[in-house]
Formats: sequence, C-alpha cells, structure tokens
Amino acid sequence: MAFGLSPTGAKTGWRNAKLNQRLANWADENGRGIASTPTPASPSPRAKRSPDAAWVRLEAWEALTDEEQERFAPIRPDFVSELRSPQDDLAHLQAKMTE
Repeated sequence: MAFGLSPTGAKTGWRNAKLNQRLANWADENGRGIASTPTPASPSPRAKRSPDAAWVRLEAWEALTDEEQERFAPIRPDFVSELRSPQDDLAHLQAKMTE
C-alpha cells in the first residue's frame, strides 16, 4: 500500500504485477533505463507522486546521488502507467496523470 491509499482488489493487483513484470523485462532487455514500482517521483517541487509503474532513462537515474535514489527521487519518469481500479475516481486519475 503506497502513501495511505486503499489497497486494490485482487484483479487489479494481478494486472499491476503483470504490467510491472512486462515493463521490467522490457527495461532489462533494452538496457537504456530502469523500471520500478511504485516509483516515487517528484515531477515538480510541490508534487510527489507514485505511479503504478514507471520507466526512467538510465542517464537521468545515474545523475541522481545515492541518497536521492534511496528516497523520493527528484525526477520525472519518461514513462508512467496508472491502473484504474473499479473504486478509483476517473477525474482524480486524469488530474494525476496531467500533473
């Protein structure tokens, strides 16, 4: 459970696991970045988000200090994915993705 959010249902958890498995496999094969979930990211100084899955270019990841990599990274992922659970509000998710 990330940041006090309600846990997802079993189907959403399974979908999230498959999404992250495939993204991580692709990132390993590609070798140009890292995949992570949930990925703490700060797309702006005031916003802290944790998408269900994300991919970051290797150059951007390696530019972070070890300390930054261990906490809420001040980085904008190059790819993010957010799975919608049946209980999720679509407008809220759309606002999150826009940010």
